[in-house]
Parts: sequence; structure tokens; C-alpha cells
Amino acid sequence: MKIPAYVQELMGRAAFDRLYLNPASEPGYTIKIKKATPYTHADTLCDECSRLVAWANRQPCGPETAALLEYPKATHYCNQVAYVTIYDPIMKALEPYISDDF
Repeated sequence: MKIPAYVQELMGRAAFDRLYLNPASEPGYTIKIKKATPYTHADTLCDECSRLVAWANRQPCGPETAALLEYPKATHYCNQVAYVTIYDPIMKALEPYISDDF
């Protein structure tokens, strides 16, 4: 599977979040993705995460392999995060790109 550069960059800003309770109670890997900088707009983060979800759902692994769960509605100049759930086998391909430091 070819991972686009923008997905690799997003995964570099991502971390697993094992404490987030998915309202749909579906199994999957929930990750939190922070803004590129504290000065990035919340809409930009939402657009980036929506693009990630659209890319994951286009992969030939079956329908609905990713979902955008939660994102900031208003911009605050601090580190805000969006929550995304991604299922296997897509997540298995993305794991090497996830940063250890958040």
C-alpha cells in the first residue's frame, strides 16, 4: 500500500489514545492528531483529518475503514486535537509513521 506524504505527515503528529470512549462503541484504533502549530486554525485540522478519512475509506479494504469522531469547533491558539478511528488493515500500514512523542 502506498502511503501519501500528507498522511505520513499527519501520522507524525498523531498518538494512540486508549482512554477515548468511542460513542459508537466500535472496535478500532482511536488516535488523536494535533494541529501542526498552535497557530493553525481548527478548520485546517478538520480538513486535514477529513482528507485522511477519505483516503482511508478509498482503500480496497472494505467500506468505512476510518471515521472522524471529534474535532475542535473553534480555534484557540494552543495545541488542539482531533480524534479519528482507523481500522485494520489500514492502521497496520500507518503504525510505523506514528510518532512516539506527542
